[in-house]
Amino acid sequence: MKGSKSIVAFWVLVYTLVGVLGVCAFDTVSGFPERGPGHHRGFLKVLAQLNLTDTQKQDIAGILKQHREEMQELRSGMLKARTALMEAITANEFNESAVREAARQAAETGEQRAVLRAKIFGEIRKLMTPEQQEMLQKIKADFASRIHQRSGHKMGLMDQWIDQNGGH
Repeated sequence: MKGSKSIVAFWVLVYTLVGVLGVCAFDTVSGFPERGPGHHRGFLKVLAQLNLTDTQKQDIAGILKQHREEMQELRSGMLKARTALMEAITANEFNESAVREAARQAAETGEQRAVLRAKIFGEIRKLMTPEQQEMLQKIKADFASRIHQRSGHKMGLMDQWIDQNGGH
């Protein structure tokens, strides 16, 4: 029984760390989350809600294509940096300097990526009508509300687990 509790505790810790890293690694500059391999679906869903004209869609596709290679390079770098950070955090022995260095690398890569995403989004925003920009603000506000709710729910689950397992 003791061994299974340790295994559960380990996986809860890993899940929590991944969740915390996910929240910390959010690319919020553009207002859209980074959510792994399919994260662009959220961005595409937002674009679909804006009732873009065919010309706007074509122009946006051109902007995305223009920056595609740089986006891919930074995405790859971010995945490597996040993996290195998770390895440092979950290492067999605590090494504060390794964690700090991995966190700095992840932050630096995240910063470069956020700047590029903001630049791209700025180019896209210029193509939107005032009505589309207003709709975008509403979508961003709804998204922010959902993120806060989800974060509170996850912390509640952690508190519940701690209470059930003897944490004081």
